[in-house]
Amino acid sequence: ARDSMIAIIDVTVIDATGAPPRPQTTVVIEGNRIAEIWPTDAAQVPEGARVVDGAGRFLIPGLWDAHAHTFIFPWQPDHQLPLFIANGVTGIRDMGGAFPVSAGDDMGGGFPMSAVAAIRAAIASGERVGPRIVAGVMVDGPTPVWPVALAISTAEEGRQAIATIAEAGAD
Repeated sequence: ARDSMIAIIDVTVIDATGAPPRPQTTVVIEGNRIAEIWPTDAAQVPEGARVVDGAGRFLIPGLWDAHAHTFIFPWQPDHQLPLFIANGVTGIRDMGGAFPVSAGDDMGGGFPMSAVAAIRAAIASGERVGPRIVAGVMVDGPTPVWPVALAISTAEEGRQAIATIAEAGAD
C-alpha cells in the first residue's frame, strides 16, 4: 500500500554508483519511496513500520530491462509483468508490440497503446503488479519482420508514423 512504511534493518546496501557496499544499514521505505538511509546503530525505526531483518542480505536499486517486448501476445502482460517484479526489475522499456489504434486490428498481435496506458494505470493504482513501463511502437522498413511493426518506406511515412505514435501515447 502507498501509505505503508517498511524498515529494512541491518542490510548491506549496494547503491550501484561504484561506492563500496554499506553494511549494517537501515533503509526506511514510505509508500513507494526510500525515505531514510542510516547506519543501523544510529537509525530510529519509525513507529508503526513493518520491520524486515536484512542481516546477511543485500539491497540494490530496482533493475531495468531496457529491451522488452511485453505487448505482442495476449498472455504476455499477465505472465511477464509480475515476473519482472519478482526478479527485481522495477522498470521496463518496451521496444514494441503496442500499436496506435489508427494502425488497425489486422496486425496479427499487439496491444493498442490505450491498453498499455490502462495497464500502466492499474499498476500505478496498485490494482495490478508490474514495473514502471516506458513503451513505444515498433517501426520497421517497407517489409517488417514482425507483424506488429509499422511499415515505413519513405521519410514522409516515417514522420507521419512518429506523429501518430506520439499522439497514441508512446513515450
